[in-house]
Amino acid sequence: MLRRILILFAALAAPLAAGACGDDRKGTIEPDRFDLRGPHAVGVTTLNLGDRQVEVYYPVDAMSVSGRPTDSYEAADAFPEAFRAMVPPAMNGSFDVGAVRDASGSGKGPFPVVIYSHGFGGYRQVATFYLAHLASWGFVVASTDHLERGIVALASGKLDNANKGIDLDDVSRTIALLRAEGASSTSPLEGTVNADLVGIAGHSAGAQTALRAAGSNGDIDAFVSISGGLSLMGEPSPPMPTKPALVVAGADDQVVIASKSAALFAALGSPKYHVEIENAGHNSFTDSCPVILERGGLESLRPMLGTLIDLAQDGCNAGQADPYAVQLVLGHYSTAFFLTYLTGEDHRATLLAGPPASVGSLSLSVLAHA
Repeated sequence: MLRRILILFAALAAPLAAGACGDDRKGTIEPDRFDLRGPHAVGVTTLNLGDRQVEVYYPVDAMSVSGRPTDSYEAADAFPEAFRAMVPPAMNGSFDVGAVRDASGSGKGPFPVVIYSHGFGGYRQVATFYLAHLASWGFVVASTDHLERGIVALASGKLDNANKGIDLDDVSRTIALLRAEGASSTSPLEGTVNADLVGIAGHSAGAQTALRAAGSNGDIDAFVSISGGLSLMGEPSPPMPTKPALVVAGADDQVVIASKSAALFAALGSPKYHVEIENAGHNSFTDSCPVILERGGLESLRPMLGTLIDLAQDGCNAGQADPYAVQLVLGHYSTAFFLTYLTGEDHRATLLAGPPASVGSLSLSVLAHA
């Protein structure tokens, strides 16, 4: 059984071709076109919380990294070394994250912080396209391994502590670590971190973390819920935060159905925004989805994994929204939202307008605000 589940999550972790979501977009950046990469080059570094790691993406000056290669990771790296031999070669490969490893942070800082929280079966690199995109627009973006609900915990059946506040502790510890690194002369983050301006975004179970953290952590000023609802697994919903919120959902999500995200939006106070993407599914917002679609889905694994593959490829099937376009839309609205509510720039008009032309025929089934 362990091998079957590891194969499933190797499929979820399978990377795109090098650079597919990581390359800087070329040409002039137009105002309010936040689907494009921003004005900053991007660095990436891995920090340590003692028992778990944090991947941090941050702005760097383009001239300081000119000619340097961007970093990549292997899909199998998401697993402990003892498990890596169980990952099928067909599900492994290298993914270029579009950021330079341990580059010195931009001298134009400090920059606001955004925390990213992954979902069940996730890992800190599950949405590198999103983290690097936000960093290119002037944010220090950190993703922590929530070990209690990560790949290995799910594969080994050890999810007992997944919803007992450890994720909230991860958020608090990560903010404190970033504050310390920003003040350290030996860190690439020196001078880049403004931990007085903090947002949080999360996907699936991570959306619940973002909701609960926004309601309980005084450091957090705004939050983004991606494929999230009022509660995680039917438990009572937490007190609603009185902070700006962006709720993003896929209209075709079969894991957290769109009506649950709509209920969250309805329960929140103002200012709030709701973006629901037509034909998008639960995993449309993760790095794995474009490659699952490119490989024709995971049907070849059905004899081994059964109905688990329906969860894994939700949003990654032919006929559903192009996951790359979905990711552009997520980056576009998230950037406009965090710039508005963390930096004071006013991009509310962008939050109320339709998606940029770069996403082609992709459309929104809901675009609302209050």
